[in-house]
Amino acid sequence: MSRAEQLPQPLSIWIVNPFDDIPGEGISPLRYWSLARVLAGRGHDVIWWSANWSHRRKARRNVPLSIREEEGFAVRLVAVRPYEKNISLARLNSHRDFGRTFERLATESIASGQLERPDIILTSLPPLEGPEAAARLAQRLDALLVVDVMDVWPETFERLVPGPTWLRKIIAPFFLGGMERRRDQIIAAADAISAASPKYLDSVLRGQATDKPTHVCPLGAYLQEYAEPPRLTPLEAEVAPAAPADTAKPADAAKQADAAQPVPEKPLVCVYSGSARPPPRFAAPAAWWCMDCSIAPSTAACWPTPTWASCS
Repeated sequence: MSRAEQLPQPLSIWIVNPFDDIPGEGISPLRYWSLARVLAGRGHDVIWWSANWSHRRKARRNVPLSIREEEGFAVRLVAVRPYEKNISLARLNSHRDFGRTFERLATESIASGQLERPDIILTSLPPLEGPEAAARLAQRLDALLVVDVMDVWPETFERLVPGPTWLRKIIAPFFLGGMERRRDQIIAAADAISAASPKYLDSVLRGQATDKPTHVCPLGAYLQEYAEPPRLTPLEAEVAPAAPADTAKPADAAKQADAAQPVPEKPLVCVYSGSARPPPRFAAPAAWWCMDCSIAPSTAACWPTPTWASCS
């Protein structure tokens, strides 16, 4: 019998992710908001540990007072230093704040009796600091650790290494080797691994077989549990599950597009948020559609091209 089969019901579940919008910030729930809502709806006691700095809005945020009554789960915000650029030392310092402060607050809350120990800790990767803290807590508290891979990390930074592609492949390990070793230690400590796409999962397994439970979930929620969102421009074609391309940078969107797994003969839904125009590959015939822009115009930018539904 596995440790998971011995867990009580309902479960105490912690979600550790500093990036996604929390309730009160956006209209459409993203990956971890959706996951927290679904788990809470199935009777589990859910706490989502996030940062008090919004990765998307680059602004401070607070937890709505009625979140437990309205959503069924709790959100605890960890104080971190702000950052304005996604690629910066300030962001790395903010991640370091998140890991250290999350671990301290969690330890103190359990020691004081304010919180009960979790049965499961599900942590997003990236960043590295949150999962590292979650792994230490899981070991001390005898909790199951689930690592959810939501990006190719740190390999995504290879594009920042100067020089041609062939040279980049040679010198990148010297710059990113330490982060890769930390990532591998996190994966080794995990009891189970989930991912936003098969390629994300392959990136951490490095082509090796594993006896750990694995699961790929593009969105992290059972979409049938949600009402159909209003749209200014209805989608006339049948669509496949959405790709994880909620990013403000075209280069990142292109990377996520490559990681998505289209369903044959169905256009792939891409939720593209941000102010930058999508890269050329998004204009492939019958390949990409825009979804939900009509209900979140401030966080999604779409253009009425032949292969994109108009959101204007």
